[in-house]
Amino acid sequence: MDRIEELKRTYRTNRIIGGAVIGSLILFLVIVEIIKAKLKPFPGFASISNIQPLRLLFYGGAVLQIIFIRLLQPLLYKQAPSGDHKKLLMKLNTAALVTYFVAEVPAILGLILFLLCGLARDFYIFLFLALILELIYFPRAKNWEAWLQAKSGWTH
Repeated sequence: MDRIEELKRTYRTNRIIGGAVIGSLILFLVIVEIIKAKLKPFPGFASISNIQPLRLLFYGGAVLQIIFIRLLQPLLYKQAPSGDHKKLLMKLNTAALVTYFVAEVPAILGLILFLLCGLARDFYIFLFLALILELIYFPRAKNWEAWLQAKSGWTH
């Protein structure tokens, strides 16, 4: 298989996985809406008297995820020891996959907070943050090509 086809195949597969991660965010939204509708009013499954410290902890966790992604990106895209095209392509793929799943964490935190305390508004904030992170870090074909070219001298 030539390099262009391999790049296209890997990129296409990666986009499908990224779309599935974004689809999971939509699934979280559907779950929250169903719970809200069926168990109206939904106070959460845990009876916590003072939820403010828990909320602050979860918001802090979401902020840490943003910082973590910003620090992780340069490490993920560091050049592999060899300029082998396949290894570089796998590095791009792995970096994108790790980023998808790290960017999803705020939505998971929001879902947990909703299930514990019934805080739908907080869930929506976390979900929106995760969606923004997914869209910001969603890989672009031109960026992959440029990175491959810079790291291995590969040309299209």
